[in-house]
Amino acid sequence: MLKIGMPLRMNADESVALAADFRTSEYFGIVDAITRKVELISEDMLETHYNGKGISDVLKDKGVEFVICEEMMAMTHKVFHNSQIEVYKAMSDSIDENIRMFKEFMLPPFFYNETRQTSSCSASSCSTCSSSSCA
Repeated sequence: MLKIGMPLRMNADESVALAADFRTSEYFGIVDAITRKVELISEDMLETHYNGKGISDVLKDKGVEFVICEEMMAMTHKVFHNSQIEVYKAMSDSIDENIRMFKEFMLPPFFYNETRQTSSCSASSCSTCSSSSCA
């Protein structure tokens, strides 16, 4: 089974689409690339169902090896990289289109130098930070 993590948002018509990044998304999803089934996980669920684990820990626990998103903060990229989750750059907000392009090796890797830096994080590393909001 090929599982891919994605930041997600709900559209006005209740359909689900790719959000820009994990930090600002309403949900994150685990998408089965074969069946296209989406498991939605909210920030509240991280606290209540996953004992406050960060997004990268939950994704890794659920067997996710890849993430697709449009934008990413530098520390989030580092967390995924340290969790051995490969990050790819989304080419649209369509879940199906990005999955198709991923399976056809058409999505580019998301490199660290393409990430956005933030001055709001004062932690020297993710292991010294208790926030679950950046990854």
